[in-house]
Amino acid sequence: TDDGDARTDWYGVTKRDAEDLIKHADVGWAIVRVSFPYQRHSERKTDLVRRIAEQLRTGTITPMFRDQVITPTFTDDAVGILAEVARTGANGVFHAVGPEWLSPHDVGVRVAQSLGLDATAVPSSSLQDYIAQGGRPFPKSLRMSRAATGSALNQPVHSLNDALLLPSWNF
Repeated sequence: TDDGDARTDWYGVTKRDAEDLIKHADVGWAIVRVSFPYQRHSERKTDLVRRIAEQLRTGTITPMFRDQVITPTFTDDAVGILAEVARTGANGVFHAVGPEWLSPHDVGVRVAQSLGLDATAVPSSSLQDYIAQGGRPFPKSLRMSRAATGSALNQPVHSLNDALLLPSWNF
């Protein structure tokens, strides 16, 4: 990275720089952030939940980090938050994310359970070990809080378990 922070990758640096430009614009603005989006209907891109489900079904599941934290986003919820920002003309930074922080391994276990599969089939690994063995460094915490968004916009969101229980998943 150009700022000397080994925890921030190039994507993060460019994203931060773009947000800084928007925040200093002489117009009203809103930034809506999502993290690890997943959806019930997808034919274009394999999201995190679909990738895990496919790997579980085919027996090709790869070890998932148990010591990294992510904030999965159900896209239906993100769309609701975007609509509310547009409807109200709200300004600021909004985290259109789920209500919980999970490890990728936790996500894998919950997807397996939602499919009625053996959750013990989801292998775990350590991000720290992966990096120590020469793997590409990933941030350990990709934790996003929706507390401020929840206060500013009265828009409910689903936990991963609740979203996975909704009808019409096209796995």
